[in-house]
Amino acid sequence: MKAAFFRKRPHLAEIYHSYGNFTLDEYFQILARAIQPSGTVKKSLHTSIITETKRLLGDKIDMTAFETQISNFPVVSTADHHGILSSKILYNSNIVYSQLTDSLNLKYIPVLSSGGIPFNNESHPGGFFFNGNKIRFIKSKYEDVPVSHYKAGIQSGNSIVDLIVNLNGLNIINPLNDEETKFLEYLCFDTLDINSICSEHSVFSDQVTIVNYKLWKLFFAQGFHNRISELVYLQMDRIIKTILIEEIQNPESLVSKILFDKNTLDVFIRNFQDIPGCWGERNGSFLFWEVRSDNKGLGRLEHKPGSGLLCGRGKKFTLDRDCIISALNNGLIQPTLFFNFLLLSFEGGLFTLGGFNQVDYLGEMQAAFIRSLSEIGLPGAADDFAKRVTNGFICGMNPFHFESSIDMLWEFNSVNGVFNGNLDRGITPEGLASVGKRRLKELIDDALPVLLAIVK
Repeated sequence: MKAAFFRKRPHLAEIYHSYGNFTLDEYFQILARAIQPSGTVKKSLHTSIITETKRLLGDKIDMTAFETQISNFPVVSTADHHGILSSKILYNSNIVYSQLTDSLNLKYIPVLSSGGIPFNNESHPGGFFFNGNKIRFIKSKYEDVPVSHYKAGIQSGNSIVDLIVNLNGLNIINPLNDEETKFLEYLCFDTLDINSICSEHSVFSDQVTIVNYKLWKLFFAQGFHNRISELVYLQMDRIIKTILIEEIQNPESLVSKILFDKNTLDVFIRNFQDIPGCWGERNGSFLFWEVRSDNKGLGRLEHKPGSGLLCGRGKKFTLDRDCIISALNNGLIQPTLFFNFLLLSFEGGLFTLGGFNQVDYLGEMQAAFIRSLSEIGLPGAADDFAKRVTNGFICGMNPFHFESSIDMLWEFNSVNGVFNGNLDRGITPEGLASVGKRRLKELIDDALPVLLAIVK
């Protein structure tokens, strides 16, 4: 299975074989040289990121320092799914990512996480993993709904049972004992202050940003809290939607040419066929996903050449400026990764760290963009896109083996099954430094069993 996994991911295989014996610190030193101060982030993208950060975290972080960082060191992670930072893959990827921000001496860890995944995704965005259980905040009838389109949020309460939805119907493998209940209530109420978050933010996606900002520092020992970079965890879909509408409104933009010029559209449809995250016979959707009604999640859109239509299940969307803007504003369609990375990386100027799949499909997308721009008579833009460094930025590795970040907090702060009454213990500076000394090949090998269990 490992050989087959690498055959489908030649860029990852190249990293594994070429850099496998480098330590993580050495690998990130190579990447850091590529992420030198540039000031190349597109103004609309920069403004959108800053606006969203200020809306959610403006009273918690130094916005001037954050704005300067995004301008000068335009690196973000796009490896995550937008949910509570619990999943083994996600909390580990940000610990790895923190090693890069540390090597660049950066104050913040910006993450643009995908809200396009449904609540039943393997990363369990609608709750958290603990003690072998999937504890959830979202009712099961919403499990197919994309996180980005869920309008409600976590409900406040006075006990952990108040927060958890359908506790008795969750097929609890290991029922919570008194000590574990005390631990979760101390975490949720005394430390994260869930009730205050719920009173200030009614939408789950916004709540996640605040929860993860607070939760992140708890991963580290008390004396280390103020020395670790702060986590700025934003749902990328809101940012993408804002920029995309601006680009659609500009008839001279590349986005407008792709959507509304038949010859340009034909070139892009042909060149991006069968690239993961784009479209093809077996996967993906043409340009946008249809957001289906009645909590049915996302549906594939088809494009019939020459029709000027995107067709879903019972719905048709005309490739017309007003129609597409209206559909975006009304939550009827959602951009595919094609637009996400066009706006974030290729036009936006961000360096994007990703997981094992992104390392490969982003390189394929870059090659397809360069080829398409040349074919439509924009060789200068093709040259600019060719300068973007996109493949090789990887943070999806698992140096810590706890089943979830919540299990990690429990293990650090309990002895023989008894909660110690606080969350002062966690990863030490020495423990984090040891991650940087591990070989890249070892870290990738450690992550493979988890990935092989959920991907083909």
